[in-house]
Amino acid sequence: MYATLPPNFKPQNLVELNLRGSKLEKLWDGVQNFGSLKVLDLKGSENLIEIPNLSQALNVEKIYLTGCTSLEHLSSSIGKLKSLQLLHLYKCSKLEYLPEISEPMPKLRVLDLSDLGIIDLPKSIYNLIGIESLFLNRCQNLYSLPTTICSGIRKLPTSLSEYLTMDDEVLIVRCKNLELIPPNIYNKIHLRIIGCPKLKSLPRPLSRGTNLVQSLRLTGTIVSQIPNNLFSCLTFLLNLELSRTNIRRIPENIKFSKLRGLDISSCRFLQSLPELPLTIEKVNASGCTSLKMVSNILTALTQPPTDRVNLGVAFSFRDCLKLEPQNLMSEFQMRASLIATEFALRKTPDKSYPPTTEMCYPGDNIPEWFSYQKKGSSINIRLPCNSNFMGFAFCFILSCKDDVWALEQLPLNGEIYIKTIYGDNMCQIYVKRRLRFRLKLLPSNAKNHVSMTTFICDVENFYSAEEMTFNFQTHWASRAKIKRCGIRLLHVQDAMEFGIISSQYVCRKSNVVNDEGGPSLFWESILEQLRHFQVSSSRKKLCEKIWSSNLNHRYKIRWWQLLRDDLPVQAALNHVGDTSCPLCGSGLQSAIHLFLFCKRFGPLWSMSRWGHRTDFLLCDSMASCPFCGFFPL
Repeated sequence: MYATLPPNFKPQNLVELNLRGSKLEKLWDGVQNFGSLKVLDLKGSENLIEIPNLSQALNVEKIYLTGCTSLEHLSSSIGKLKSLQLLHLYKCSKLEYLPEISEPMPKLRVLDLSDLGIIDLPKSIYNLIGIESLFLNRCQNLYSLPTTICSGIRKLPTSLSEYLTMDDEVLIVRCKNLELIPPNIYNKIHLRIIGCPKLKSLPRPLSRGTNLVQSLRLTGTIVSQIPNNLFSCLTFLLNLELSRTNIRRIPENIKFSKLRGLDISSCRFLQSLPELPLTIEKVNASGCTSLKMVSNILTALTQPPTDRVNLGVAFSFRDCLKLEPQNLMSEFQMRASLIATEFALRKTPDKSYPPTTEMCYPGDNIPEWFSYQKKGSSINIRLPCNSNFMGFAFCFILSCKDDVWALEQLPLNGEIYIKTIYGDNMCQIYVKRRLRFRLKLLPSNAKNHVSMTTFICDVENFYSAEEMTFNFQTHWASRAKIKRCGIRLLHVQDAMEFGIISSQYVCRKSNVVNDEGGPSLFWESILEQLRHFQVSSSRKKLCEKIWSSNLNHRYKIRWWQLLRDDLPVQAALNHVGDTSCPLCGSGLQSAIHLFLFCKRFGPLWSMSRWGHRTDFLLCDSMASCPFCGFFPL
């Protein structure tokens, strides 16, 4: 029994060497002249330990090593076989490393590495320029794929995703002939498919339980359609990039997803953008030259707030020259009013910064909604009496050089100089913003762009303000110029217009924010309803006592709300287990706290759709206790 081929073996004229199931441990020592060899078949040679030097077998086309379970080493000469078309290493379970491929192998079409013990692939795998089928079935030790993997691959094996353990990520880059990917590829957290110009479609996801992908990046392909079940099955998807694809529409059910980031930049065939989910934070639609319509989510935004809602967003529509900005402007107005109102209603003692809303689109004119406008980067405004604003909305007409547009963020700084009613002058507030664009590196087709942002702060700083001067400047003033600027003071009336605050109890001639002393028309209208309010006998009796008392009108109104079970509670905000006051964040949630001690509770909350109800036990216990001169009933 030979462990190797006999020494007198003369292979010069051999065309096919078939040694299936042999007991050989190795073929030969040194270099043998196999100039005529076309096929080398060693299937099932379980004792074979190594493949020797094949540098003199330059015409070999097919090598079968399937089932060589003892094979531990391949000669580096395999990487120089330019005529090789097929290499089967299936079930070579002890083979942990493949030799580097020193030269381009244009004819190798099929490489079967199934059931190998390999840990990674050689970095020089990019030299497999003709590869069409790469099999990596059950490569359970395979940790990573090089970024230069096989540009000629047309189809990936269905088991690829199942056995790649590369930190829960699948990365497919510059596979220039790739046309199909398996549907189970969504079971990794991160999926990136970049620069595959022949990929025409995404596979339909399988059932929900097997899809774990949170980040899906698909860029530089000719994919034109998104599977209708993508968002219903990929329930963990948070970030989606479809830039530089041929996408023509996005499924309507995207609004039911949990998506936070959406990048559809340079999708030249996309004409409309459907209603997006309430969780959305960033949208980059720059370079969508066919985009005409963007749906807003105004109706959804007016619902009581939940943890799923992100009021602060950054939307970029640079170079969307066909875009009608009406819906975009309406959504900006709504979000600006929502942010200001929520900050006024629910601000906590830590004074955490409220979210911001930023939007950018092509244009030369500041929308009329911005009531103060001026050419240049500075503007002065005089505040009307009883302005009662809750924050600011800023608008800029920006003219930027192309290399500035390529930045992810454009830093913008501002100062607000305040003159008070007492004649004082002071620099009170500093404004710092990073206008987020994340734009392409191509020249802009539009000269100017409209950029809008919000600035919400504690308005107590402005109670004595009579006049304000705003000065703005971009970080690179020579390359990013502010041509015009506009300002809008965000008022309670804005919130009423969008239905954020109910006008049911509001008299338009009244001062609804600060006038909590005298009997204004606003308070009188509520007290009139208090007279005729129908309650139980005990509550009606208490109601009469309240009306006839000498209490301040402010406290009478709070008692009236208490009797209507209309005080805010954490349970209505879906904050399970939280017993703190939902308005000020300090003190325990109780009617007594809201009645006497809460500094944030006032008429603004009572007019809001976010005014939530207490339970009857809380109200009855409050109504039946001796309090502020009232005796138990």
